[in-house]
Amino acid sequence: MLRKGDICCITALAVMSWVLAGCGTSGSSDEMNAPLAPSEEGAEVGGAPSEDSLLRAVAQHVKHINESQDSRRSKLLKKPPYFYKEYGVYLESAEAAEIVMHERETRTSPRMADVRLPKQRFATRLSRKKDEAAADTNFLRDTGVETVTFEWRDGKWVRVGSLFLAEKVEENVNGEWVPLREDIDRAVMAQEEKSGSWLGRKWSAITGRY
Repeated sequence: MLRKGDICCITALAVMSWVLAGCGTSGSSDEMNAPLAPSEEGAEVGGAPSEDSLLRAVAQHVKHINESQDSRRSKLLKKPPYFYKEYGVYLESAEAAEIVMHERETRTSPRMADVRLPKQRFATRLSRKKDEAAADTNFLRDTGVETVTFEWRDGKWVRVGSLFLAEKVEENVNGEWVPLREDIDRAVMAQEEKSGSWLGRKWSAITGRY
């Protein structure tokens, strides 16, 4: 027959086992299987940079740019004393990107990667008048390649910059994209001679032409 003291010991052991079992898990199954938050995209388990983790970061970047182009199409940008509108779209998925990784002798960002992707950029012409720039819907289309640079920082890939080089510039004429007319180029160059080289640099920034 169990004595009173034995029953107390058995009860205490049962309660302790139940408590320890409850401490073995944290969060619901949905939380454990939830996808990575946007700030964690590109993070690699174990803290080691890899091409797979970089592709996840690139895919997130491509998705963000392609999905936000509608809101940016009408957004007015300013580069004093000019106003203009600009947006872009990537033509291929992250899996088609050309990736070149570089080792670096620094603990804060031990690896860097250049990612090349085909891209189209749309931009209106520079205007000194804000209202005219806001009403302008005549976009020039640049087609080329953008190189996006990522660095590995604090266990994830972080985009630190990009460079777009246009291979051709087109304008929309009667609903059809055709090469930019040479007379427009000459008009821009003539204006550059009158106002100095600043306009030429800004035009290059918009069209990618030098």
